[in-house]
Amino acid sequence: MQKRSGKWSVCDQTCQADADNSYRQVRNNTKENEMRVTEITLARTTRVESDTDAYHILSNQFQLDGYVMQFGNVEVVYDSEWKVYRVPSLDAKRNAYCEKKTRDCARWGCE
Repeated sequence: MQKRSGKWSVCDQTCQADADNSYRQVRNNTKENEMRVTEITLARTTRVESDTDAYHILSNQFQLDGYVMQFGNVEVVYDSEWKVYRVPSLDAKRNAYCEKKTRDCARWGCE
């Protein structure tokens, strides 16, 4: 990642924040915060990680069904600091995506 004019680009900040904060809190969580994605009690803005640096917002059964179709009934761990459900099984894909995105941003720029 490179600074441009003294600032990190939005693209760099997103991936860097994800890498820095990813599972810091989750590693210390107890078993009570671990569950399958279908066991989540949906709220208006339930955030769940994906295989990119974006979150899926699940607020109804239709959206949950779509998430399960795309990623399966994955194990999730609630991160109370960031108020998001983390998906450890998608770490490798997400990290690879962030590395590629960072290289593209360094090459082409990103705002």
